[in-house]
Amino acid sequence: KSLHVHPIGYSGRSGLWTLRKMVDTDPFAGYYKYFTNETRASEHGFLTFGESTLSSFLGDKFPMCDIAEHSWCGSGRFKGYWSPPQCEANPGSCIEIMMSVPAHDMGYFEQLTRNLGLKAIHGYYGWAMPDKVTALKEG
Repeated sequence: KSLHVHPIGYSGRSGLWTLRKMVDTDPFAGYYKYFTNETRASEHGFLTFGESTLSSFLGDKFPMCDIAEHSWCGSGRFKGYWSPPQCEANPGSCIEIMMSVPAHDMGYFEQLTRNLGLKAIHGYYGWAMPDKVTALKEG
């Protein structure tokens, strides 16, 4: 089945996407159950919590996910992030999902992460997030 994406180039649906090189490494990297395992994703090169430079990337805009504005945003070691219960005890075993801003699809992917038991923490990079992904892809 093909999806007609209209003249804007995409269907307008929200989704979580992975880089082609990750799917080439393991074809199941596009399947949600892949991310319920504590080690599988990190062994295949996915960024884990604590490896990114969220605060330095955002500079004076850090944290994009601020508990003063969104009560569900993290604090302490999770400042600027949202972490599901399954990642709180051992966050280094969870991958980082790069999000734009907390208000975009607010709570949708966070709820899916929690309910499906995904080992993933959401980091909010603002609207410049594509630049971060491009830099990681090239670096």
